Amino acid sequence: NILKVAMINNESIMVALDNDKIVYVELPSVSKLKSLVLHHSLEEAFSLVDTEPMLQGTHEHMLLEERYNKDFKEATQALIHSDEALAHRIIDNYENVPSKMQEIQNLFIAFKNFKRFNELYIEEKYTLAYAMCEKFEPLKNTVQYTQMEHKFRMTFINAQKQIILSNPLKAKELLFE
Repeated sequence: NILKVAMINNESIMVALDNDKIVYVELPSVSKLKSLVLHHSLEEAFSLVDTEPMLQGTHEHMLLEERYNKDFKEATQALIHSDEALAHRIIDNYENVPSKMQEIQNLFIAFKNFKRFNELYIEEKYTLAYAMCEKFEPLKNTVQYTQMEHKFRMTFINAQKQIILSNPLKAKELLFE
């Protein structure tokens, strides 16, 4: 059993046990993670977080995730504008990070289908466009998806109004047009 725990410095603690033993425990280095992030060694930073679970949730880890999310959004925008080379350059720092590999692969796979998704959107075949978004999650980050969602919300609100006004046929008509 543990009698007392004392912090020696930011990277180690001393634990006094009830059997009169003292154990020194090295903590994962937050300063090392911070340094890796500052020096753009993002692959190494994610590797450190994966091997040292105690770093998860730290301020530095959150900054690392924010940086990834920002780059992921930039890569998405590049793909929306059909610039695959730029998207690869932006996301290149993360392509060998095991926890991000699948998400990155899904991004590029999704945008191979963007042209078809956009055609469905222009033709107002929203049901099929929604189905594509369910299959290819990154398509939900597009302006087209946001506009479809807005249109659906407005239609749904109007249908609710029609029901309140005792006009269920008009509500049905709005929802199925």
